[in-house]
Amino acid sequence: MDKALNYLGLARKAGKAELGEEPVNGVTRAVRAALVIVASNASDHTWRKAKSLVSDKNQQLVRLPYTKDEMGFAIGRTSLAIAAITDAGMGASLVEALGQPELNDIVQALKAQIKQLLIDFYGDSALLSLLKEYFPADQAAAYLQPAARDAL
Repeated sequence: MDKALNYLGLARKAGKAELGEEPVNGVTRAVRAALVIVASNASDHTWRKAKSLVSDKNQQLVRLPYTKDEMGFAIGRTSLAIAAITDAGMGASLVEALGQPELNDIVQALKAQIKQLLIDFYGDSALLSLLKEYFPADQAAAYLQPAARDAL
């Protein structure tokens, strides 16, 4: 099985994926979806609906190069046309695993969500202290907002 599909299966097992049209509808309306993915052979109606669900929100949308059957197999179902990944890190890993350079903007947007979550949770000074434990100061500062970087 492909690495990207492995991430989909892992997200399902971790409880970080919503599968099918109704659950995806719910998490996107609650703005809890980081990434919405659609099978390559999903109907045009499903694709249009997915686009409308993520419009004007900080949620990403990708049409995968996998069929409904391939996506379904990855999660233990017969088919799956649409899914939402609620964890930005898992979503970024899935998109990176596709190996498509044209999706780099989506990967960067998902990583920006992770960065913002860390800043919101820890605050700049606490996050900087935490990051300095694992990275040199200049690398740690790259994770922070410009004002916090200047404080170094």
